[in-house]
Amino acid sequence: MRYCGACGVQAGGAQRFCITCGANLQPTSSSGRGTAAEPAFSYPVPSVAWPSAQATPSAPVTPLAEVAPAVQEAGPRHARPARDPGRPLRVATLACAGLLVVGGGYLVGDRLLLADDDPAAAQAVPGTVDAAAAVDPSSTAGSSTATATAAPPVAGPLLPVSVTASCSAPPAVDAAGAPVTFDPANTLDGVGGTAWRCAGSAVGQRLVFDFGRPVVVSSVALVPGYAKTDPVDGTDRFGENRTVTAVAWGFDTGAVHRQDVAAPSRDLAEAPLDQPVTTTRVVLEIAGTGNDGAIRDFTTISDVAFAGSG
Repeated sequence: MRYCGACGVQAGGAQRFCITCGANLQPTSSSGRGTAAEPAFSYPVPSVAWPSAQATPSAPVTPLAEVAPAVQEAGPRHARPARDPGRPLRVATLACAGLLVVGGGYLVGDRLLLADDDPAAAQAVPGTVDAAAAVDPSSTAGSSTATATAAPPVAGPLLPVSVTASCSAPPAVDAAGAPVTFDPANTLDGVGGTAWRCAGSAVGQRLVFDFGRPVVVSSVALVPGYAKTDPVDGTDRFGENRTVTAVAWGFDTGAVHRQDVAAPSRDLAEAPLDQPVTTTRVVLEIAGTGNDGAIRDFTTISDVAFAGSG
């Protein structure tokens, strides 16, 4: 591409003169002389006023004093509300309230921080609660409470719910001809005139007492004979039957407590255990009998009792 050296307009490759300014586009010879003169233009060259290289001067700036009146005449974009005469007072009131809230929060926070070193300081702030006192009132200063300890169970009578026996004598009649039974349950009724009995010496025979739940047994007892006086003729049935001189008490834990009755009587012979035993059942096994010359060859127990807790 070629351009006019005078005006800078693009020119064709075969173009000899610039169609804009009429400048010669032919190259000069090495001798510095130009080529043969060309004939004059056959058409008029338009007169074009090209801008000079200097920057076009900017438009004059309108002074601000002259613009301001025009803006004021056009009016503001938003209408300004009328001045509220009570607004400054409300603003001041809200500001004071905010300061009181912030100051009160600072005071409470400061008191709570001091409470770690001085518990009495926290109580000086209304509405504050000592967390330790809320959990355990006895932790507050000046309070005194006795240490609570679990009271040991109170020992008392224990009554089994059932009893069975490995043997039982058949029913009989008394002096008046009234029937008398010798069921194992008679040992739990607390009546000396009733009894359980088994034929012969009954050594090795058992009574099984079931409590239906685990209990703690601390002592056992029995009336080792037939503690009855016939109401019709006054006969002493205790002396007419064999008596128990030794028993073995067995428990679920496998522990066994032997009780010897040196002088059997109508009274309850009690035997405290070496240490309380937790059990559900107690087995009484006859280990020895006395009064071998009794006219009635039966071993008899009128009552059995247990003490403990549960």
